[in-house]
Amino acid sequence: ILKAKEKIKFDNNQIPILPFSKNRKEYFTRYYNSLKFKNVLSDAKLSLLLGVRPIKPQGYSKTYILKDLNHKSIAVFKPKIGDSLSTEAPFFLTRWQNKFLNLIGFGGSIYTFVAGNCHIAEKASYVIDQKINTNIVPPTDIVNLDPRIYKRKKANNQRGSFQLFAQNAISAKDFLGVYKNYNKVFDFINIKPRTKLYLDKLPSHLFDKLVINDVLEGNMDRHSENWLVILDDKDKKKAKDIVLIDGGMAFSPKHANTSFERSKQYFWAKESFPWANRRFSSEAKKTIKEIFSQTEKLQEELFYTYVSEGDKEKIAKKRAQAMSERIQMLHYVANIKDLPIYKLREYRTEKEINNAIKKLNDTKK
Repeated sequence: ILKAKEKIKFDNNQIPILPFSKNRKEYFTRYYNSLKFKNVLSDAKLSLLLGVRPIKPQGYSKTYILKDLNHKSIAVFKPKIGDSLSTEAPFFLTRWQNKFLNLIGFGGSIYTFVAGNCHIAEKASYVIDQKINTNIVPPTDIVNLDPRIYKRKKANNQRGSFQLFAQNAISAKDFLGVYKNYNKVFDFINIKPRTKLYLDKLPSHLFDKLVINDVLEGNMDRHSENWLVILDDKDKKKAKDIVLIDGGMAFSPKHANTSFERSKQYFWAKESFPWANRRFSSEAKKTIKEIFSQTEKLQEELFYTYVSEGDKEKIAKKRAQAMSERIQMLHYVANIKDLPIYKLREYRTEKEINNAIKKLNDTKK
């Protein structure tokens, strides 16, 4: 164990940067997350060196669930070269399929700007989540790691996102009783008299946090298995908190202008889904108003996150600008028009979002 520990070396890029904040609670939260992240990364590297094999979930992407010496899941590592959307995808057929789709322009910006940068989007999701104080994305950063060092004499480090594993959580799909695309499992019953019962399971302010994060990200993969629910200690039928995972398909420099992109964006924006068929809470409206007032700072954070990981400045600026436009649209929908949440599906294309921004500017005048 001591010899293995000597091989573990950290550099400054492997520990989340701790920015100074005048808000003492925010400062110590980030300080705690930084220390926790460093300790988990150290435990993961140590267990790999000592032969504890990670779990590789089924799927096209190369994802590794890392464990500690007690074989407890502690983190999720997603290497850049394991991105299933990339033209450098690990599987031969997937790789050539992506090259062909990219060549013909299918999927809009997904295969052009999102693919190959999913690991950066994972980190950016956490950075933005911390900045807007919703605190529902696990600590995430980009590190150099060899998830298969247990079978090699020398490390072959890969660049990828490292996210702390959400403990004691279940998928929203199982908790809410819905399919992956949020269609009702309970079609055979009359939902209207029982709507309040379902809404009581998941407090509305938690779902509002999910919506706010997804709109800022322009997330195109928030199906019901890509967020988790932490159960209440006293009542296991109710949610205490939620956790957003798999935020890789996000922060495109373009809006969802193609039908393929729109089919993946805002899965939850359905009139039949009780949590979306309601208006934002007063707490959420206040949060959105605060986010709207600090749009420029959020743009700077997103720009820096992408550029520091090798993204072109021109593209990073467009990513930040697209997020800014979505923030303005969200403020218009929530605070100006006070529309139901599911109506966000009507504001996804560039034309729809620009129309909302124009109307927002007209109200200022």
